[in-house]
Amino acid sequence: MNEPQRSESENRIRSLREQILTLSDEQNESLRSATFVGMSAEEGKEFDTRQGRLIELIKRLAEIDQR
Repeated sequence: MNEPQRSESENRIRSLREQILTLSDEQNESLRSATFVGMSAEEGKEFDTRQGRLIELIKRLAEIDQR
């Protein structure tokens, strides 16, 4: 892999990791809040959407790491 490709790959990895961390933090906060006050149907849908996005991002990160 040449230098421009490596840099591009590193940038994609960094971006994916940042997105994963942000979504993970949001998921953790939702779970903490739900423990005390419950979770509405809308909040549950948002949680599920974030969870799906996390899975997608993790798969993309794994694909990059395998190259």
